[in-house]
Amino acid sequence: MKIEFSEGSGNLLEAEDLLRVLHYLPMTPSAEILRGEIIGQVFDQFRSQPDGRSRIEHLTDGPTRGIVGRLAALWRGIKGPSHGEIALSKQRHDALDRADRAERSSFEALAEMATVGRERDAMRNDIEVLQLRIKQLEYAISK
Repeated sequence: MKIEFSEGSGNLLEAEDLLRVLHYLPMTPSAEILRGEIIGQVFDQFRSQPDGRSRIEHLTDGPTRGIVGRLAALWRGIKGPSHGEIALSKQRHDALDRADRAERSSFEALAEMATVGRERDAMRNDIEVLQLRIKQLEYAISK
């Protein structure tokens, strides 16, 4: 899934609003995967902005996060990423690899199509030359 944010200064507000909506998403295994993908894209959007890093810190470390969120962050800092986060990271990495392979394949196919097109045009020119030569020979024979 690819999320595209608006251009300009409003895109960070959209990203923050999306994070707020995700907070209310019921936690099922499939929702956890979806939530991880969306949060990754939102944080990528923040990182692409000049003040994005400070906004990420504000959203993740601010007092609005609550005691449960702070405890979870502390636990993650001590224990490291959860199995779910590791699995999401692996899935994201695999998806990026598949996208890279697909992109390479499409560029190779485009290059091959261009080569075939040039060969086709060269053959058409050769056919026209041969047809002209045949007409010249037929004319010469008929005289």
